[in-house]
Amino acid sequence: MSIDSKNISSFKYEKVAANTYKIRFEKEPEPGEYCFLYLGNNSNAANMQIYGQNNIKVFDFGVKK
Repeated sequence: MSIDSKNISSFKYEKVAANTYKIRFEKEPEPGEYCFLYLGNNSNAANMQIYGQNNIKVFDFGVKK
C-alpha cells in the first residue's frame, strides 16, 4: 500500500483528555474528505491473512468552510 505524497498533510496533536486530542494542521486543509490512517503493526502473520484482517485503522472526517 502506498499514498502519493501530495495526499499527505503534516500535523501536530495534543492530548487534552482521555481519548480526546486537539489536532493542528501545519497548512489549513481545503474543504473535502480526509482521514487519519494508523498502520500499527502491519504484520503479514498467517493467522491475519486467513481471516482477511490487518491492523490498519482509519478515522475519517470532513472539512467545511
